[in-house]
Amino acid sequence: MNKKPNYSEMPTEELQILRDKQKKIWTAFASIWIVILLVYLGINIYKGFEKFNFPASIPIFILPITLLPIYTTFATMDKELKSRKK
Repeated sequence: MNKKPNYSEMPTEELQILRDKQKKIWTAFASIWIVILLVYLGINIYKGFEKFNFPASIPIFILPITLLPIYTTFATMDKELKSRKK
């Protein structure tokens, strides 16, 4: 079974490395999403919004929701690291 990692039991160095990896992954996915959104909007501006296909845009607007688990994991690790520095 997959069990939730306990960040309070991890060494600080390992937690920092894991947080940095998560931050890079989240940044890469967010950057890719922004590029996809800009390309999609550019195509719609070029073609004109009268031919706007709403069902085709649903995955583009759902994608940020898939980034939330990565972000919450990153935020939890960041909170744990800040609590250790105090």
